[in-house]
Amino acid sequence: MITETEFLNAINVINKYKQQITEQLEKIKINLVEIDFSHLSLDENTNVRDCGLSKRALNILLCLDIEKLGELKEFKKSDLLKLRNSGKVSINEIEKCLFQAGIVIDA
Repeated sequence: MITETEFLNAINVINKYKQQITEQLEKIKINLVEIDFSHLSLDENTNVRDCGLSKRALNILLCLDIEKLGELKEFKKSDLLKLRNSGKVSINEIEKCLFQAGIVIDA
């Protein structure tokens, strides 16, 4: 027969496992939302409206009055994450677009 302490320990282990699984799924979810920009010819002079970004990602840039991809060199990823309606998925999308244009921003 299982004791109360063993039962509570088992519940604790299950809860920790559940938390780890949730964290892993969140990481996978971020990686699954990948938009392919390889078919576009992007550079720092490309207008952000011509990049094929999602509406949410584009709105983040437009709220900053950014017209060209090169203007994002002045920003850090952490700055973009602080903006209203910006999240990891949108910022990762912007980062991938920038990478395709040969631009890398700091974390």
